[in-house]
Amino acid sequence: MKICTYCQVDNPDSANYCMACGNELDLPEAEAKPGFRFAGLNVFGLSIVGSIALSLILIFIFRIPVFFLAAFLPLLWSGSKREK
Repeated sequence: MKICTYCQVDNPDSANYCMACGNELDLPEAEAKPGFRFAGLNVFGLSIVGSIALSLILIFIFRIPVFFLAAFLPLLWSGSKREK
């Protein structure tokens, strides 16, 4: 049974909100799901880091010149404009 911290009423385990006062019930530590965090970076930061890493791999490992990578940028930009 979950006990409401506001009104001290017992609620069933399946309840997410108190059946007496309507406040949200606290989740036990076992049920709490932590949000996705990767060293303080959000999805945008991870995409920037990933794209830089991929560019460095293509340039230094596969010896693809930088100007060759820049040739594909208009294709990427035109594809994003068509989706909108």
